[in-house]
Amino acid sequence: MANASVPTIVEATGENGQPRTRSYTITAADIAKGYVLTLSDPRTAAKVSDTNTLAGYAFAGIALAETTSASGVTRIAAAVGDCVIEGTCSGSVTIGRLVKSVGGNYFAEALSTDIYSGAIAGRALETGSADERINIALGEIV
Repeated sequence: MANASVPTIVEATGENGQPRTRSYTITAADIAKGYVLTLSDPRTAAKVSDTNTLAGYAFAGIALAETTSASGVTRIAAAVGDCVIEGTCSGSVTIGRLVKSVGGNYFAEALSTDIYSGAIAGRALETGSADERINIALGEIV
């Protein structure tokens, strides 16, 4: 399940040096550690589509473990804050701007309407161009 755009946690700033996490129900699917997860009702997470779409996805976090459909696992932990990830840009991203998940494990600069859609993943800590990997403060909105 290797993918060059998969985000990696580069710094955990939470209690005991761990990221803030949430646990979600998952449907039978293969999810690799580090994949971006999207949220659906009721509190269910799935990996985002491999298709990059600027529409964005409701952000559920970054998968902290690998699961396979054959494993029978029905829950997954996801990093949602208190950490810095290295993520891949979809288009140009400006330092300090909010970023959203756009599929294919990519992140794009968010629009004001994305705040209401739940697509915000965090704040860019660096400026980057298309396909460049930058640091993103996960869960930082204000």
